[in-house]
Amino acid sequence: MYQLIPRHHVMTDFEPPYALLESNQAQFMCGPFSRRKSWYWIDPEMGRGSLKRMGSGGVKQCDTGEFFRQIGVNKQHHFPKLEICRIFLERAKGKGYARQSATAILDWVRRSLQPKTLVGYIDPQNLRSITVTERLGALPDPEAARPDGEAKRDTTAYRHVIGLVR
Repeated sequence: MYQLIPRHHVMTDFEPPYALLESNQAQFMCGPFSRRKSWYWIDPEMGRGSLKRMGSGGVKQCDTGEFFRQIGVNKQHHFPKLEICRIFLERAKGKGYARQSATAILDWVRRSLQPKTLVGYIDPQNLRSITVTERLGALPDPEAARPDGEAKRDTTAYRHVIGLVR
C-alpha cells in the first residue's frame, strides 16, 4: 500500500525546491543554482508532461498532504535515453519515499510507455540515489550513452530492465 500520492504540480510546489536547488544538496545536479536558474530548471520539468505524455509530477504524503517534491520519467533533448528521475526534499529522505514512489512510476512505465529499458543518470558521488536505484533492481551500464557533454567520470548510467507488458 502506497503512502504517497503522485499528482500534477501546482504553483505552491515551486517554493520548496528553491531552497534545495540553492543549497549544497544540489551539487549532484550541477548546482547550487541561483533562484533565477532554479526557475529555468524547474519550469520545464513541470510542464514537459503535457508535451510528451511523460514528465515529472509532485509527490505528497497521503495522511498529511505534505509535498515532498517530484518524480518522473523524462526524455530531455540532450539525454540519449528515457530517464527515471527523482528529487526529494531533505525532510523526505531516509523514509523509503523515494523507493516507494519510484516503484509506482516504474509500474506506470511498464503499463503505459512499455519501453524495454529505462536509465537513471546519477552522479557517482550521490550514494543515496545509487542505493535507491540498486534497490529498485537497476544495474550500472558502463556502455550506456551519457547526456550530451557528460563523461563516464561525471555520470553513472543505471539500466532498469522494464520489458513489455503482455
